[in-house]
Amino acid sequence: MMMAVAIFAIFALSSCDSKESYVKDFTKFVESVAEDCEEYSAEDWEKADKTFKELADTRYNKFSEELTTDDMVEITKLKATYATLQVKRGALNLKKKLDEAFK
Repeated sequence: MMMAVAIFAIFALSSCDSKESYVKDFTKFVESVAEDCEEYSAEDWEKADKTFKELADTRYNKFSEELTTDDMVEITKLKATYATLQVKRGALNLKKKLDEAFK
């Protein structure tokens, strides 16, 4: 539920779809996931992954010709941060399964 509200708020605040709003939305999204990811359920991650795909692919393609080098560097950092969060998620899931197996 928390995830859905955060995603809705990010897109609702973008009254005009511009390159600037795209970069801002992507930044807010990744920051929000980073802040709350340890509390995410499998459903929250599924929603986050859909939002990430929308931001990293669909909206990126829409604005790619308008992006400056600095914008592209920032987007690359955001993608890397999200990927790092996914790796962390996998490690936490593995640890949880190992803990359960050795109880």
